[in-house]
Amino acid sequence: TQYCTFCEIVTPRRAKHCRLCGVCQRNLDHHCLYLLHCIADNNHRTFLLFSSLIAVQQIAFLTYCCVLVYTTRVITMATGTTVGVAEVVGVLADTLRGDYCMVILFVYNLATVLWMIPYLFVQLTHVSLGETMFFQHELGPRRQLSVKQRISNLLNFFMDRRFNHSTTYEHI
Repeated sequence: TQYCTFCEIVTPRRAKHCRLCGVCQRNLDHHCLYLLHCIADNNHRTFLLFSSLIAVQQIAFLTYCCVLVYTTRVITMATGTTVGVAEVVGVLADTLRGDYCMVILFVYNLATVLWMIPYLFVQLTHVSLGETMFFQHELGPRRQLSVKQRISNLLNFFMDRRFNHSTTYEHI
């Protein structure tokens, strides 16, 4: 336990004060500037599910855009027109002509997916090791967990059960 000078309380182990929220949080992962809220013990699972659903939606939108361009290209090829790089760019421009919103959304979704997938990988890695982004390796070097133990930790996390093979995680 430690004393929080901001909240003027004794905090349990693995609690951290968030200066942006002004409160102490158990198992603080990070403060999400997108949601303007701390991601901690009470909402970490919901945050990961929310982030995963956003990534799935963005991948679905990117797939839709690619199918739209591909089907337009196939129709162009069926008419007997030769198709090279310039023609594909032309078909893309014709397909999206006047629909700049679609182009902007495609670029935005692509950039977000390229950021979101590695972020989710890091988050799930920490969860499988019984850590958070803030509380990493708190007991020294990371102990190696087997694949079975890491999968068990992930299942326990998403089913709201205690971690069995955690190196550092404790429910308080």
